[in-house]
Amino acid sequence: MASRAVRAVLTADRTLMSEYGGNIFLGFFATAPRGLIPAEDWLYFHFLCPSVPVNKKRGEPLRAPVGLRKIEAKLLASGFSREEVAVAHPDYLSKVVGSEAKVIGVTTFDPLGKGPVTSTYTRVLGGEGSYNAYKFRELMLKRIPRRSDLRVIVGGPGAWQLTDERVQREFGIDTTVLGEAENVVGPLFRDAVEGTPLPRVVNGTPVGLEDIPNIVEPTIHGLVEVARGCGRGCDFCNPTLFRLKCRSIPDILEEVQVNIRSGLESVTLHAEDIFRYRANGVYPNPAAVKELFEAVCHVKGVRRVYVSHGAFASALSAPKLLPGLSEIMGLHRRNWRGYQVGLETGSPRLIEKHMAGKCKPFKPKDWPEVVEQATGLSNDAYWMPCSTLIMGLPGETADDVTKTLELIDDLKGYWTMFYPLLLTPLGQLSETDAFTEEKMLPEHFELLLRCWEINLRLWPELFREISSGLKYNLAEKAIARITLRRLTSFSLQAIDDIRSRIKEGKPFRIGNRAYPPIPSERRHGDLLGAGHC
Repeated sequence: MASRAVRAVLTADRTLMSEYGGNIFLGFFATAPRGLIPAEDWLYFHFLCPSVPVNKKRGEPLRAPVGLRKIEAKLLASGFSREEVAVAHPDYLSKVVGSEAKVIGVTTFDPLGKGPVTSTYTRVLGGEGSYNAYKFRELMLKRIPRRSDLRVIVGGPGAWQLTDERVQREFGIDTTVLGEAENVVGPLFRDAVEGTPLPRVVNGTPVGLEDIPNIVEPTIHGLVEVARGCGRGCDFCNPTLFRLKCRSIPDILEEVQVNIRSGLESVTLHAEDIFRYRANGVYPNPAAVKELFEAVCHVKGVRRVYVSHGAFASALSAPKLLPGLSEIMGLHRRNWRGYQVGLETGSPRLIEKHMAGKCKPFKPKDWPEVVEQATGLSNDAYWMPCSTLIMGLPGETADDVTKTLELIDDLKGYWTMFYPLLLTPLGQLSETDAFTEEKMLPEHFELLLRCWEINLRLWPELFREISSGLKYNLAEKAIARITLRRLTSFSLQAIDDIRSRIKEGKPFRIGNRAYPPIPSERRHGDLLGAGHC
C-alpha cells in the first residue's frame, strides 16, 4: 500500500463486514447480547457472521456496506482520485492506513447498543452487551491508530448515538455526521485532508436524486438503493421524516450490474417500502414496481432478487401487485421471499395516535384487519412478513398490549415472524424517555414470550426452506440444523418455565437477567397461562 497515496480510508466494524451466509435478515443477530452460551464468539463469527472475502494484500473487502460505497462514490465525484480513496476491512486497517492517510471515515449501525433491537435484547436478556457495540469499540479503540494528523469522521444510521462530546473524546472521533451525508462529505473530507479544523457535529442537508451517486464497487448482499425516505409520518421513526425519493431504473440497473460483475448472482433491492416505488402518494404504482422488477430480473447474471422492507397497507391496497412480482421472480412453494415490515401494535387507538399514516389509505380502526389480510395475501404469493412490534409507545395501556396479543393469535396460522422491541426515542419522540424492562407490564412479557415461541417453532421449518440459498456447505448446514433443533427445544422449555414462574408469582430469569416476582394485582387472569401456538 505504500505505493498508493491513500488519503481517505473508509471502514466499518466487523459485524457490518459479513453477508451472514447470504441472508440479509440474519444480520440482526449482531444485536444479540454476548455471554449467554459457551464459545459463542467462535460460533457467531464462524457460522452466523463469517467475513466477506478480502484482498489480503491490499486489505480491502471485495464487498462492503452500501453506505460506505455511497460515500466512496461521492468522494470520487467530489474531486478525490481513485488512488486517494480506499475502503478497508477493519481487521486489515494497518495495511491501508499509511503515513499519507489523513482521514478515516466510519459508518456505524448501532455503536453503543442503543438502537431498538439491540437495547431490547441486551436489556431483557442481560449478557455482556451486543456484538455490534463490542466490535465498534474494538474498531475505534484498537484498530484505528491515534495520530495527531489523522482525523476520524463517523456517520451512518447509528451516528445519533455519538454526538456527546465525552463519547467522541473516548472514541477519538473528530466529527459526527447526522442524516443524509452526500452534500457534506466532499468538503468535509477535503478539509480533513488539508488539516483545516473540523466541526464536532455536522448535520447533513436534504439530498436530491441528482446528489445520490451510483456506487462504483460492489456491496454486501448486492444491496442496491431503490428509494430513500418514507413520508408516512410515524412519530417514532427517523426515515419517515424524509420524503420519499425514488431513483431511476437506469441508475438502479447500473448498480445491479456493478454487483453482478463482481461475481454475485443475487441482489437485494432496498427501500423503506419497496411496494411504493414511484408511488402516487400512499397509493402504490403497480406498473412502475413491476417494471422495476422485470428490468432487474432480466439483467444478465441475476438469478435471485431479494428485498429489504415493505408495508402491509401498500400490499393490501394493490392486491394484484405481490402475485405479479412473484410471477416475475419465479417464486413458488420452496422459493419464498421475506420482507421486514412494521406491524408495531394491534391497537387502533395507538395507530391513530402515533402512526396514522402507516395504515393509509385505510383507517386506523381497520388496522388489525389490514395486517391479517395483507399477511394472507403475502403468504398466498410466497412472501413472508417479518414484523416489528413496539412496546412502550407513549400512552400504551395493558388493554393496548392485549389487543396486540389478540392480533398475534389471529396470525398464528400464517407464515410470519414477530420481533417485539422496546421503544427507543427516535424521530418525533426523540425527547421521550426510553421504555425499559423495569416498566414492562405482564402483558409485555407475554408478548415477548408468545412471539419468541412462534418464531422458534417456525425457525427449523424456515431454515429448511432457505438453506438451499445460504452459502454454507452440506456439513455446515447439517450442524446448523442440529444446533437449531436443540436450541429450539431448550428455548421452548425455558419459555414454559418462565410462564409458570410468572403465573405462580415467583422470581424468574430470561437469559442472564433476573426478574423479581410480578405482584398478583398486576397479573391479569389467565393471560400468562399455557402457550398459544
